[in-house]
Amino acid sequence: MEVKVGKIVGRMDGRQWGQVHDFLPAAAADNGGTEEQGETTGDRGRLIAVMGICREEAEQLKLVETGREILGRVHEMYYGSGETALSALKRAVETVVEEFEGVEAGGVVIKEGVVYVVAGEGMGVWVKAGEREGWLIDPKIQNTGEASASRAKFKIQSFSGRAVEGEVIVMGNGRFWTSVPFGTMRMVVAGLNGEMETAVETLLAVEHGSEKGGGEVGTIIKISDIRSQILGEPKTLPDSGVTSGINLGQRIRGKAGRVWGSVWGRLKLSKPGVVYVAYQDKAAARKRTRYAGVGFLVAALLLVGAGKIQKRRTEVKLSEERVLVEKVVQEYEEARSLIGMNPTRSRQLLAKVEGDLKVLEEKKVKDARIEQVKQTWGEVLGAASGVKKIQAREVVDLGLVREGMRGTAMVKVGNKLWVTDSQGGRLVEVNSGTGAVKIAAGEESLGKPQTIAAEGEKLAILSDKGVIQCSMINVQCSVVVEKDKEWGEIKDMQLFGGNIYLLESTGKIWKYPGGDAGFGEKREWTKEAGGGQNMAIDGSIWVVKTDKVEIMKFALGERESWGVSGLDKELGEGARIYTSAEAEKLYILDRANGRVVQLKKNGEYEGQMTGGELAGAEDMVADEGGKKIYWIGGSKVWEAEL
Repeated sequence: MEVKVGKIVGRMDGRQWGQVHDFLPAAAADNGGTEEQGETTGDRGRLIAVMGICREEAEQLKLVETGREILGRVHEMYYGSGETALSALKRAVETVVEEFEGVEAGGVVIKEGVVYVVAGEGMGVWVKAGEREGWLIDPKIQNTGEASASRAKFKIQSFSGRAVEGEVIVMGNGRFWTSVPFGTMRMVVAGLNGEMETAVETLLAVEHGSEKGGGEVGTIIKISDIRSQILGEPKTLPDSGVTSGINLGQRIRGKAGRVWGSVWGRLKLSKPGVVYVAYQDKAAARKRTRYAGVGFLVAALLLVGAGKIQKRRTEVKLSEERVLVEKVVQEYEEARSLIGMNPTRSRQLLAKVEGDLKVLEEKKVKDARIEQVKQTWGEVLGAASGVKKIQAREVVDLGLVREGMRGTAMVKVGNKLWVTDSQGGRLVEVNSGTGAVKIAAGEESLGKPQTIAAEGEKLAILSDKGVIQCSMINVQCSVVVEKDKEWGEIKDMQLFGGNIYLLESTGKIWKYPGGDAGFGEKREWTKEAGGGQNMAIDGSIWVVKTDKVEIMKFALGERESWGVSGLDKELGEGARIYTSAEAEKLYILDRANGRVVQLKKNGEYEGQMTGGELAGAEDMVADEGGKKIYWIGGSKVWEAEL
């Protein structure tokens, strides 16, 4: 007899412990057993114990120790007893249920062609033999209190019967049957053609994908290759704990309603009793059997073989597709439930769902639930990704103030936005609250402005003349750093700590130290910022590379190990970065993807804002105190809530 055992153990938190332990007889272990081999002697048979603990308050370490004690107690009570197999197994389950708080316990013993099953309260057992199937112990009755009058009496239930070729027994605790849809379990069993690992992996995927998941423990047992014994003398069953299928059905129907008798009675199990094998000429019999068998096989193949093979293939295909549908639905529901608690895990699940949806689409599987998943997947991903669709408000259209005026760079100080117009050579002051506009300086003072930076009450403008500093009070502008012949192409400029920092295309960042008398000679702050296009300073210097879109972090002139995590898609070319010493986050204007990405300063993705008006943005600033972002696109200045 061949017995295959699959173990399904779900997620366990600090209040739960579960294990399926296969006490394998030494005889079976010799033929390739499990890690539990050598624990038992063959004369007591093979015991598969299913044990679970759930307590409201418990330490995981103590639960593990308790679990070991339970398994040791089961072993002691069963293998150390002189009782019949059924009585010993029942006593072992009764003992652990009584001695250990919060235990759900059950076991299956397979001994000399007979199956013994004992289950405590909360456990469910389902059996399939050939075309017959049904509940031996229905977990719904156990867990909902149906048949309450007899529930106490049958707190521990026990049954036995002869093993049937191809028989499958599924035993699990209450959480197992709650997490696994009954239809899925049936389909897995139907497709169980020697591939126990596949069945276990499928059920584990369903368990882990269920929002009800946690604390599940169960087993699938398949019995096959049952051979008749040739006996010289009549022989009866060795264990008085065995009950005939008919008598068992009669006995149980009068007690519990839904029990093995109703299932196994219909299966027409053989009664225990005398077995005789008549003498015959074995060689002649084999020859006759061989000829008859060949003829029958040829006829069978011609008449029904092809049809049955095709039918089986179709059944297997449908079974696999249904299991995949259940898996997709379960993972999708779990992803939805995790949006607020664990958005990273939610996005991971949604990525798996997306791949499985493609598989189902290729297979042309039609299911109303899958269609619903397809329709709402993007919305759920957006919520898990922290995507916020902004409602933009136009602050001002500079083109209405002066024809052809377009903003290219912007800073915010107080309630004023300062915008440079590179084409017209202008510095524009915009009241962020009222939208009032004033031209503060022109090309005569500024030349051709490229970008702008601010600190305190001072503005600095990088232009073809060099670095020009303007006072915000009276907007008097003057060149404070002449254009240097040693400069390469200057990509960006920032002010910090009274100093001027210039980002050069060669990768150098020049620092001009500020003082009471103006700015000193330039110093090479770093030369490792190659490919940098723009930067922001909050004490560290953050540089965006746009050839290979990447954010670099520098401190004291040295590049630090830093990276972005959790981003749903890569930043596009032309991205710009904003932060300040007062800001808690980094803000990336991802112009190519029409969004503003928010990052924690440790690199962890936090969220993003999207909207049609962001697609043409040139520059942006974030006001965390006022909970707004501002950006300029073409001639228009926009704002939106953070």
